[in-house]
Amino acid sequence: MDGQLRSYAALENAEEESGGVRVRNGDNERRSQIFSFHCRHLLSREDITDTKLAKATKNDAAKVSEYMEQLNHPLKKEIDEVRKIIKSSNPLVMERIKWNAPSYYYMDDMVTFHLRVHEHVHLIFHHPFVIKIDSPLLIKHYDNRRMVYFKSMKEINTAAVELKRIVNLLVSFQNKLSK
Repeated sequence: MDGQLRSYAALENAEEESGGVRVRNGDNERRSQIFSFHCRHLLSREDITDTKLAKATKNDAAKVSEYMEQLNHPLKKEIDEVRKIIKSSNPLVMERIKWNAPSYYYMDDMVTFHLRVHEHVHLIFHHPFVIKIDSPLLIKHYDNRRMVYFKSMKEINTAAVELKRIVNLLVSFQNKLSK
């Protein structure tokens, strides 16, 4: 049995032991959990550079670069600066396009730009653990998400260390969860 099938078998055994429900055609939430479990398994492997996931990550980065080249936004320089901060915060953080904007993930999605607004740079932190992080940058508009807003390059530079801390805490939470 290959690694992928073993992973699914282990998940199904865990479901049976805990009285969980098996995947049905309409059970998208359960499918999402299985996919997330499988991604965690792949990301924990030492030979990740040889997998399709590593190739997809390179392709995702190229798509983000192309997206940013074509982006017409009055705060494009500020957006680029926030991108640099997030990407430099931790080498495990990867970038892709989600919700038609740059988005960042490790094992699970963590933060995505909201670029429809032109008055400020808007980040949506949507990883479930963000609600456990205490930070003056994180603004609560929803029970399960936090927002960050920057109106100028000065605000971004002032908040860079705190933004990196938040991203690293999310990576740390995901590492603890996967063990």
